[in-house]
Amino acid sequence: DPEVFAPSKYPSEDSDFHFENFKTTVEMLFATRRTLLFIMATGIVIRTIKDLIGSKDKDPAILVMDEKGFHIISLLSGHLGRANEKTNEIAGLIGADPVITTASDVSGSMAVDTFAMDHGLTINDLTAAKDITAMIINGEKVAMINNSSMEFDGSRLPENVFLVNGEVSQDCQGVIAVSIKMELDLEKRYVILHPKTVIAGMGCRRNTTFEELKNALRDTFSRNNISIDSLKGIATVDLKEDEKGLMECASYFKVPLMIIPRNEILKVEDKFTGSDFVRKSIGVGSVAEPCGYLASDKGRCIEEKHRYEGITISVWESSVEVLKC
Repeated sequence: DPEVFAPSKYPSEDSDFHFENFKTTVEMLFATRRTLLFIMATGIVIRTIKDLIGSKDKDPAILVMDEKGFHIISLLSGHLGRANEKTNEIAGLIGADPVITTASDVSGSMAVDTFAMDHGLTINDLTAAKDITAMIINGEKVAMINNSSMEFDGSRLPENVFLVNGEVSQDCQGVIAVSIKMELDLEKRYVILHPKTVIAGMGCRRNTTFEELKNALRDTFSRNNISIDSLKGIATVDLKEDEKGLMECASYFKVPLMIIPRNEILKVEDKFTGSDFVRKSIGVGSVAEPCGYLASDKGRCIEEKHRYEGITISVWESSVEVLKC
């Protein structure tokens, strides 16, 4: 249900909040809400939010509607904020005319940022995404390559976007790459879309600090040329489910701490090199590798095991179902 904000001079039981200062209220809402629908003149809205606008990946969706409900305008964050989608949705509910001005939507083409958002992908470079989108809208040939564990069938791509498995042809002007890699060796203009498919199996000594764990994880990803944006979860043994450093690390990277029971590890531990000392201590011979293996649904191993002082990390890429695109 929406929250309704109205001026104090127009008290109404339909309003949840009444404000005295419009500008101050908008500043607060701009920083704390994901969607703002203004029912007023567009000029008022533009003058009020002009100094609040930051970047398209952080700004909320801004919609403007006239007081009769004839028109709804998608004003800001049409793609990443889903303002276009919400404008169409509300217009459909009340019979209004949706006003959408983004080129990819008007032309019925494809925007890289929308594609990324729809498939749970993170964009490595918003400027590159804008450039590639412009190529698509202008009818230039763009290749899409996929070297992640995700699978795309390519059935919904525009005619000038080609899903390729091998070399990118010379007549393609740009490349969309779905990859866990931080950098790619490509000569053409490209944008990387990072899928969240990487699991970090982690074991550590008791009371290992958050900073030590965070730095070890970042170093592991950097050495393997893996984007931290592709981190899907941190997996560890059940004895470590209350380990403060691991909990803080998972919270910092905004991923779940995935707890693997020791009885599940026992079923697969013969696949990995274990330690007698660890086995005597906790009942299983290893933690990082089997936890990463099981949490990734027996996925692809990227790095078997890397030891830091009091920390062990194993990296795996999980597989996912085929996605329509």
